[in-house]
Amino acid sequence: MNDASDPRPSPIAFPYPHFMALAPLDAWARLLLSPPLPVKPRYWLRLAAGLGTSLLGTAITLPERLLLGPWLTMSYQTTGGALDHAPGALIILGYFRTGTTHLHYLLNCDSRFVTPRWAQVTAPQGFVASWMFLRLFLVPFLASRRPQDDVAFGPDWPAEDDFACHNWACASSLRGRLVAPSRYESDRRFHFLDGLTAGEIERWRYVQWAFLRKITTLARRRPLLLKSPSHTARVPELQRLLGREHARFIHISRDPVDVVNSNMAMLKRLAIYHLEDPPDDQTLRERVTAEYAQTEKAYLESRRLIPPGHVHEMRYEDLRADPIGEMQAAYRALDLSWTREVEQNAGAYLHSVRDYRPASDANARRRAMAMLDERLEFIADTFGHNQPAPTPAEPPKPAGETSNQDSPWRAWVGAAIAAIVLGLLWHGTVRLTLNRYDVFAWPVGIVIGAVALRLARAGSNRLGWFCALLTLTVALAVSVPNTRWAYYKRYDPTRQHVNWSDLLVSTKQELFTGMSMFLLFMGGATAYRFGSRPPIRPN
Repeated sequence: MNDASDPRPSPIAFPYPHFMALAPLDAWARLLLSPPLPVKPRYWLRLAAGLGTSLLGTAITLPERLLLGPWLTMSYQTTGGALDHAPGALIILGYFRTGTTHLHYLLNCDSRFVTPRWAQVTAPQGFVASWMFLRLFLVPFLASRRPQDDVAFGPDWPAEDDFACHNWACASSLRGRLVAPSRYESDRRFHFLDGLTAGEIERWRYVQWAFLRKITTLARRRPLLLKSPSHTARVPELQRLLGREHARFIHISRDPVDVVNSNMAMLKRLAIYHLEDPPDDQTLRERVTAEYAQTEKAYLESRRLIPPGHVHEMRYEDLRADPIGEMQAAYRALDLSWTREVEQNAGAYLHSVRDYRPASDANARRRAMAMLDERLEFIADTFGHNQPAPTPAEPPKPAGETSNQDSPWRAWVGAAIAAIVLGLLWHGTVRLTLNRYDVFAWPVGIVIGAVALRLARAGSNRLGWFCALLTLTVALAVSVPNTRWAYYKRYDPTRQHVNWSDLLVSTKQELFTGMSMFLLFMGGATAYRFGSRPPIRPN
């Protein structure tokens, strides 16, 4: 019986920016055809949207994919699938909704780590050129908050590398978890890397190695920072990949009642990615409970394989109560150096999210407590969740902080000055080259939004709309003089008198072409996203 009766679904499942939007067509083919996945007419529009954006992702990453493919294949065979990265890796372990993202963001405050970004994991076949392009191109199209919990999100935010394995070759449990629930039992094998065929385990090993090989190339001498909940059940394989002495782990746990309840809410909210009807509440709860218990048991069994000083365990309740103290304890346990810079960056991050509260429902929690399966009792006993949470400690105030209220005019004035300077540079370039350069609308929006965010430290909706308006104003202000120089001065430089009616008609024609409208959208939307960006900034 369901916990609550679901409203009747809409006859059409409308598209939502899909986490497979930039996955290549061969990844979609594997998802839909191996084995065949019948898609009901209700989901055809959502599927068509995903395949349409996949064409774009395929085209963007194809050159680098073709160029790097032979090198990756030869290197994989030479190394035997081992990643030779001397600085090593710090891997966050913990089941879904145990606080892994909060810990990931905190550790990302240490600039010595390199962690995958969403622009990279959603298009894992790409590399430097396509990833740099996508980090800007995706800004207007991605929300500033995650759909499941309103945590800060964006193309340059820290991401789970398991998404790269899925979008590369569906070597992940994400299909059965988020896209096709009917495939859950088959796909959960990738969560545990157990019960896979020889070809399937080799496919996972290759895509995990190949993606991290690219990241380590960019990281050079810096250690990796990895986070994927499924890694909690994969410790032996991660040691095989990274080297037993080069892999360090932080395991985070949370009250099992909250974990089950939060996973239920997350899976319901992420039904926006489904190409099938979602399962009922009872099925979801059974899946979460059984997988959660098996995942933590797998971790406890493999914990003995981790060398002393290479693993640290913490409770989410303790991390929330005293984040700086828990971070310092983790650094000491793992023999990592705690620096003033790390503390200041972590303090700034904590100060920016001080008003965030996890979504919770007291009534739902009481229902979950009454239904808590005995299979999860060992988690509370093992990690001490039957002990009370400590008294919250006051996080340090960021050094040299200037609040947005102290100088609200700085960002607005700075954005306006940037707009004037950019407009003059745009028109000056047109006068020199006799070309309109409508493409400048996008970088103008990028710079205006970035300047405003830099000065404001924390964006707002009002500042975002102001930046978007400035971008459009600059584009419109220079449009008429740009047309005059690009057309009249280029083709008839001796002409003294201009027919303003013809000039306005020509300008209007240029502005309302498909490409010009798209560039104006990109500029305005990017300026808005930067100007309204929440105060949690990626490292």
